[in-house]
Amino acid sequence: MRRTRTAWIITALWLVFILLLLYTKGHDISALPLNAWGDYFAGVAAPLAFLWLVVGYFQQGEELRQNTIAIQQQERALLLQAQELKASVEQQREQVEALTKAMHASSFAKLYDILDNEKVIKARHDIYALEGVPFATWTTLPDWGTLEESIKTFLRAHNIAGIFIRHGYLIEAHMVPDWEPHLRKSWKILAQYVDRQRGLRGGKNHWQNYEWLAKVAERYANDDAQPSVAADRPQAAGG
Repeated sequence: MRRTRTAWIITALWLVFILLLLYTKGHDISALPLNAWGDYFAGVAAPLAFLWLVVGYFQQGEELRQNTIAIQQQERALLLQAQELKASVEQQREQVEALTKAMHASSFAKLYDILDNEKVIKARHDIYALEGVPFATWTTLPDWGTLEESIKTFLRAHNIAGIFIRHGYLIEAHMVPDWEPHLRKSWKILAQYVDRQRGLRGGKNHWQNYEWLAKVAERYANDDAQPSVAADRPQAAGG
């Protein structure tokens, strides 16, 4: 801005000087031939052209410098925004991890209460007592009514366990390895009973999550490269 103002002042002074020259030497200049007039005007305009060329050069350099500063400021602002966004994402990730851990802990506590219930524990022992007993004779057992109630209690509890694990409320690799022998054994005993009840009820959805859990346990048993489980894995309830 200062250079432009100075250039305008110089231009005005130069034009005043030229006008004064024309006023004082006008009779001599008017007698010049046409080619001399061209040289005259070239001499008058050349200093001004050079002046404004120099001013334009410095003004362009100033604009480039200001643009560079603006770009640098934008870059710093973007970098700051990126850092803030990264910090926000990291904070949200930590919150999600904390909420996930809290959900797993809460789900584990609820499931432990279900499986550690006295009725479920008794049901497990009753079912184990049926191992080796032909399924066709179960209904002839003297205490079959009580046994069937225990079986249903067991199936309901372990179906809930399957729901918790199948839908991500608990981590499969933290739970199933501890339960694997129990799940395989209990499903082997109860598979025929479950199939019969499904036939009687006309559907295959009864206790499907427990069946899924037993098949996952079978997979763990048959997999030579079982996934490693953290040493601090919470110990699952046995029932």
